[in-house]
Amino acid sequence: MYTLIIEDKNGVIADEFSFHEGTFSIGRVDGNDIILPSSNVSRQHARLFVRAGKCYVEDLGSSNGIIVDGQRIQGERDLGSAAQIRVGDYYLYLEFNKEAGGNQQDVVSTHIVSQDENAYKLVRIVDKFAGEVFVLSDRRNTIGRTEENAIFLNDASVSRRHAKIDVEGVVYCLEDLGSSNGTCVNGKRISGPTILREGDRVSFGNLDFVFIPNNESVDPQVFAQVAAEASGGRSGLNIGLIVGILAALFIMFLVVVALAFGGYFLYKSSSSQEVEDKPPVAQELGQDGKVAGLVEEGRAKMQKGRYGDAIESFDKALALDPGNQIATREKKKAENERAATEKYDAGLKSKSNAEYEAAKEKLKSISNDTSVYEKAQKEIKEIDNILAGNFKNKGDQAMTSGDIQAARDAYIESMNLKCDEELFLAIKDLEKKMKRNRKTRDIEPYEKPALCK
Repeated sequence: MYTLIIEDKNGVIADEFSFHEGTFSIGRVDGNDIILPSSNVSRQHARLFVRAGKCYVEDLGSSNGIIVDGQRIQGERDLGSAAQIRVGDYYLYLEFNKEAGGNQQDVVSTHIVSQDENAYKLVRIVDKFAGEVFVLSDRRNTIGRTEENAIFLNDASVSRRHAKIDVEGVVYCLEDLGSSNGTCVNGKRISGPTILREGDRVSFGNLDFVFIPNNESVDPQVFAQVAAEASGGRSGLNIGLIVGILAALFIMFLVVVALAFGGYFLYKSSSSQEVEDKPPVAQELGQDGKVAGLVEEGRAKMQKGRYGDAIESFDKALALDPGNQIATREKKKAENERAATEKYDAGLKSKSNAEYEAAKEKLKSISNDTSVYEKAQKEIKEIDNILAGNFKNKGDQAMTSGDIQAARDAYIESMNLKCDEELFLAIKDLEKKMKRNRKTRDIEPYEKPALCK
């Protein structure tokens, strides 16, 4: 019996199920057996299947590929009794349990990996596809008429690259990408970046959506009914209604006039008092209030990942109160976060260029009290898996050429990065052969590294 554990991009186990036979498709859209809703997962990304009792994974020509135990695969790969599979931002861990046997019922139907409850989503409303949900799970969510977009809308009124929604912390910023029919928020066409707020009605061409938290639901029929009534369900003028509105406006006018006269006489009666009796609002707020406001402003910017802007706010607070300990501490925290983020981005760039040792050095320098530390550790682990695979391949090549000592050295380098019981046994076998050779008989036996104990 095989068990597949799915871990989302935040390191949280999102799903788990078992099977002993069958074929299961993996992709980001409906129709797949395992749905991973992310823009870096292809519509039909891969398939997982059992053949002759062994489990395999196959890349179906995906854009971003499949990484198995740190190495990108071509075609299909035997996963053995255990494997780590990376599909987009997701990690899939396969385990084989001999004791479970093959008589148990498979627990696979359709698995949709859950999204972050703190995220937001767009829910389609009004038209025949009302109720369709698009979770805004990526930092950049593109919207358009072609399949490479995170949100694929197959409608003639939608441009190929219509709009995008960028996510920074809890801020969702919508921007039109020069579409033909425009993007609207609450009925008004936008001309630049626009911050979305809960309950906003968003339109791409002729398609309407509502922007709500991921853990909330909405009844699209309500919006359809409102739209029908707004489109002219009533005809003619309601004279009684118009008269009522005019009467209400006239009464409001009389009230405003009365209040204006009352305010004027009150002002005249108090004009003889000293001006010092009511100081300006700015004086009431005082320096302490200004400093506290700037500190809170800086903290809010930090939550959105705008560390440079946050540092500016803390600097303004310190300019008013140089000895303020809270502003000093928060500025230091923002500087550390900015430095950590820069190191993390530099590490990812080195990794993408296959400069693995340089990438590890940058990622390891990230402080453990910063928000990107855990992400950096996951990247280091993945790099170690890649390097371990490279050293193992190097050892295999040395074995082919008959260089036993070079093979052992390469296998040890691999073991020091990633535990592999079979590889450890291979090292021990090589050491036995080397002890029979006079030149290498004094070799120090290799012991498992601490990470394997």
